[in-house]
Amino acid sequence: MEIYIHAKKYIYQLLRTFIFLILPAAAFAQNVGTPLINSRQEGVVIDSITKQPIAGVTLQIKGVTHSVASGSDGRFSFITGQKLPYTLIVSFIGYKTREVPVDGTPVTIRLIEATSQLGEVVVVGYGTQRKSDLTGAVATVPRALLSQPASSFDNLLQGGVSGVAVTQNSGQPGSTATVRIRGGNSISFGNSPLYVIDGFIIYNNNDYTNVGSNGTSVDALATIDPNDIETIEVLKDASATAIYGSHGANGVVIINTKRGKKGTNNINFSSYYGTQKVSKTLDLLNATQWESLVDDINTSDGVAQTFSAAQITAVGAGSNWQQAALRTAPILNDELTFSGGDERSRYLISGDYFNQVGTILNTGFKRYSARVNYEKNVSERLKITANAFGSQSIENKLWGSSYGSINFSNAFATLLMTSPLALIKNQDGSYNTSNPYLTTPTNPIQDIAKTTNQTTINRLLGNFAAEYKIIPDLTLKISAGADVLNTAQDYYAPSYTHLQAARRVTPPAVTPR
Repeated sequence: MEIYIHAKKYIYQLLRTFIFLILPAAAFAQNVGTPLINSRQEGVVIDSITKQPIAGVTLQIKGVTHSVASGSDGRFSFITGQKLPYTLIVSFIGYKTREVPVDGTPVTIRLIEATSQLGEVVVVGYGTQRKSDLTGAVATVPRALLSQPASSFDNLLQGGVSGVAVTQNSGQPGSTATVRIRGGNSISFGNSPLYVIDGFIIYNNNDYTNVGSNGTSVDALATIDPNDIETIEVLKDASATAIYGSHGANGVVIINTKRGKKGTNNINFSSYYGTQKVSKTLDLLNATQWESLVDDINTSDGVAQTFSAAQITAVGAGSNWQQAALRTAPILNDELTFSGGDERSRYLISGDYFNQVGTILNTGFKRYSARVNYEKNVSERLKITANAFGSQSIENKLWGSSYGSINFSNAFATLLMTSPLALIKNQDGSYNTSNPYLTTPTNPIQDIAKTTNQTTINRLLGNFAAEYKIIPDLTLKISAGADVLNTAQDYYAPSYTHLQAARRVTPPAVTPR
């Protein structure tokens, strides 16, 4: 009987041990690997300027080792046991690292390019080298300037690089700009820098870059679309430009256009619209002031006044010739780009339309352009590159010419000297050409509106290059290219305009001795 009691106690002890120890341990073992808190966070990483997705970005939860990478479309997804909210550390080469707090709501993370990192490698001559190893003076145009509206890329250099002076020769849309790197170096020859676009040299003689007559020259560099440019670097001194020989004596401007990126296929459309107007005009005399001035000049003892006091009072303000020639002008740019690539090839196709209407009547600049860039890694050692660009630029500008000893700088200068007493238009809406205060009766507003002075530039620029890596530090590159520039000018002045009227002026008689 005692044996049975002891056995029973022993069995009870085993049951208590099983209940309090074995069962909780088994329940805990079944829950191993299942987090107590299960959270999900999704989002996309894009470039802050281009708004394009960025692949391969590392996103890590602050304080832990859990991290993911964004896919080819820039999207990422966290499924973790971490309790929301938490902070993500977002990092990628060439961009500034960011810390972004998240709470489970899908987020769009915009990364900003780190210019200090992008500037570590600089293109010089045929190759690249670290910026810290450079002994010559090399400057990079800030990316913020490249995104500004401009009719020509040489305008983007203005105020962007130290030691580079850019002077706009005229307010005419599409007109030339004078670029000087560290001042002028020659008295009798050109002082313009050498331009290199995607490895292709653009010579800088005046016959090439400045075309057109009868007014301001047209900038042939304005035929190139500034929106296609990825980077601009300026080589300033002899050590940096030695590879280009005497052509680089005035400095070299190296331009690299945009390329497609591997792992993406993007369609991008960008557009901007704005207006322009003359902020300050010349303070000219109105009709009342003009008559008073004439009286002051002509009045003397015993000589009657040209205009009576009643006439001066009644005439009023008269005609504002300057204001009649000016207008608020729009500026428009539309660009459509297809870009992308895979592990072996990259492409970019773009089309652009630019239209800048001049603030003076019958002036303006239009450009139609298209670009195709293609790169392919045929093998680990061989790479081929093809770039093609075509454009048509049309500029309408003020006329400017001379006939014999008679010189006309342009029609706008003529209207500044026109008396405000003369009417701009007659009552029937026609232009008034009756002006007793001019030797050659004319109407400057009619001259501007009716004279055709149009320059059209057609340009085709293309180059092909093949690179073969012989050894890791030695690459053989062969390139060929062509730049075809065709210019046509249409000029017509009707018989009733200033220029044709001047041609009919009878020269003064010469008395023989």
